[in-house]
Amino acid sequence: MSDARFAILGPLEVSAAAITSPKQRVVLATLLLSANQVVDVDDLIERVWEDDEGPHRRRSALQVHVARLRKTLEVAGTGAAICTHAHGYEIEMPDDQLDLTRFAALRHRAGRARDAGEPGEESTLLQEALALWRGRPLLDVESESLRRDHMPWLNEQWLGTVERHIDLELQLGRAQEVIPAIRAAIAGHPLRESLWCQLMLACHQCGRRVEAVDAYHSLRQTLSDQLGVAPGARAAAIFQRILQDQGPPRTTATVTAPPPPAPAHRWSMVCQLPPDRPDFAGRTAALEHLEGVLTGGGMPVAMVLGLPGVGKTALAVHLAHRLRHHFPDGQWYVGLTNDQCRTRELRTVLGELIRASGADTDGGCDTIESMAAFLRGRLADRRVLLLLDDAVDADQVSHLLPGTSGSAVLLTSRFYQPTLVARHSAVPYRLDELGTDESLTLLARLLGAGRVEAEPDAAADLVQLCGHLPLALQLAAAALLYRPHRQIADYVAELRSGNRLSELSAGHGRRTALRHAFDGSYASLSTRARRLFRHLGAAHAEFTGSAPAVQPDMADALDELVAAHLVEEHKPGRFRVPKLLHLYAAERAAETTQPRFSLVPRTV
Repeated sequence: MSDARFAILGPLEVSAAAITSPKQRVVLATLLLSANQVVDVDDLIERVWEDDEGPHRRRSALQVHVARLRKTLEVAGTGAAICTHAHGYEIEMPDDQLDLTRFAALRHRAGRARDAGEPGEESTLLQEALALWRGRPLLDVESESLRRDHMPWLNEQWLGTVERHIDLELQLGRAQEVIPAIRAAIAGHPLRESLWCQLMLACHQCGRRVEAVDAYHSLRQTLSDQLGVAPGARAAAIFQRILQDQGPPRTTATVTAPPPPAPAHRWSMVCQLPPDRPDFAGRTAALEHLEGVLTGGGMPVAMVLGLPGVGKTALAVHLAHRLRHHFPDGQWYVGLTNDQCRTRELRTVLGELIRASGADTDGGCDTIESMAAFLRGRLADRRVLLLLDDAVDADQVSHLLPGTSGSAVLLTSRFYQPTLVARHSAVPYRLDELGTDESLTLLARLLGAGRVEAEPDAAADLVQLCGHLPLALQLAAAALLYRPHRQIADYVAELRSGNRLSELSAGHGRRTALRHAFDGSYASLSTRARRLFRHLGAAHAEFTGSAPAVQPDMADALDELVAAHLVEEHKPGRFRVPKLLHLYAAERAAETTQPRFSLVPRTV
């Protein structure tokens, strides 16, 4: 273990304290992953027990485990304190006492070295950061949900740092020394195409041309066997360069598919970001996670996913404003769907991005592929942040990605895009509903703290009825602001007694209505998935995946609903429809009289 008192980048360890209780280890790991932030009680309960018991039945048991863990840490003199808040717990500690926060700090210092043009210093800092990792995290913590939700992010933090460090070592002429590290990383992540590209470049730089060619063929075979796809344009371009023996490039950043000949164009350092919301609240963990991905080097692609109305665009815009100084060559925004939630023409989108770069023309390109290549040429060696809002499919996004390191892509989507993960090492991040504290904070910023504090119980009921969805809370607040003397409790009573979706849409334009957000996702479903979604509206909001085989294609339809974030698999084999979406599904169910699936209810 490093000199940090708490270590989670590998087996969970605490200096001078032996935490042997499995449940206390889960509590500690959950708190450490959000150190110096409040973790909701319900989240802790789900991490610790992972069963079907209601959260209220576990609160007393959780309090006992927290109290024992708190005493153990105090007796050991760790310098950390577990604090109790209204709706959760927080572990407070100096940043240098946890290896995860030290890792983040070293990456941040490396980013400053990069901005200062000091590759040697940046490489040293990244090597120091990587030395904090002692193995795969969370394997000795008995919580499947904790591993499921945090391991992808932790893996991406490590991989992004490894890849950036390799890039720097190649730039510094240390290819021979770094080849073993590349091969070790590939052994653990054989589908990571960017690592294979680095191996090809390193071998070529050392004059080991045969090994570089073999690496490309191994990549092609691996992708074909496991995914049924061919290597991407970047790997193919490196391979062709090796075959032509044009001389090894110094870094991965200099290799890209060559754009067509084009005249010189000026560069426009433009910020196209929509205005940031002044009432933005919460999402601390999401912001830190995504900032780490987007500033970790290479050409990162981060995907913000989640159900309609959960605040994907608001988060992405807020983060993009926060990162403006990291991308001095521009911050571009483009919406990928129109007002009818239909995919915009790719040629139109490419043209907008090319013009955003300052080019007066599209370089005479007459095909989508040539326009995409021209855009990559414009972005080469630039540091631009692209915010692609409401992406529908991977093919649409793939044509918009830069071809070299330096720039970054932040996209939002209602649908999980596995092809982007496999082909472009995109990092998915699921944005869940707000926690209770975050919901109340947002409501206070929207309505005013005094109004919320005057009716705390009614405010708590309101955020519950809004399903902790930011969009629903904003619409509810708009209705209350229009009538400043109206009691929150009266509005809550109206929501309970009337049509909640109608109340949360009244007086709003179609584009901002809650139903419109749901309509876009519903319209994008296949016929079978729509049918299943309607049936779920007439059934229990929580159910198992073991429905009878009356409908053989139900599994595919259910997978589609999960990928569209209209249904959540909150435990293996157990699913639920979020509250407001369940009301929407019930409305859709009332529109049809088709036979229903027989779903296994939550009580079974």
